[in-house]
Amino acid sequence: MISLLNLLHGDGVEDHFLVYASNGLKSDFGGHDNHHIGNIYAYVGSGTWGSGMCMANGAAQLEGHEDLYQNNLCVLSEGGDYASYNEPHISLPIMGDNDVYVLSEDDVGAVGVNGVAVADFQNIYPGVDDGSTVQLLEDWEIIIDKARALLSL
Repeated sequence: MISLLNLLHGDGVEDHFLVYASNGLKSDFGGHDNHHIGNIYAYVGSGTWGSGMCMANGAAQLEGHEDLYQNNLCVLSEGGDYASYNEPHISLPIMGDNDVYVLSEDDVGAVGVNGVAVADFQNIYPGVDDGSTVQLLEDWEIIIDKARALLSL
């Protein structure tokens, strides 16, 4: 069980299955050192408030205290950005190797980071979000199988 206290104090979220959230990692009001690794986020953007992103970072990132969003699987309820951060920035959040699934084929090339398609963002900022992909969710068994493995079911 993840407690709100752990999330607020930046202890991180690792190897969890989270469903029907407004956002995945959300960090603002000076938040830092939030580490989300190896999680499954299903139906991000389904809540009544929030940005509907896998990673929504509204806090300035200080070098050595960056938020981390790596090796996660995220299913977006709607297209748009999968990740965002405030600009100008001192340092960027650390991202990479995330599998982003969308429900519409039209969203595959359009989903991005800060309004820039993921592939273009990776070319502009090498090393910031390497290995992350956006693909169409053609079969929910993909998510169910990964959730079973994650939860040892």
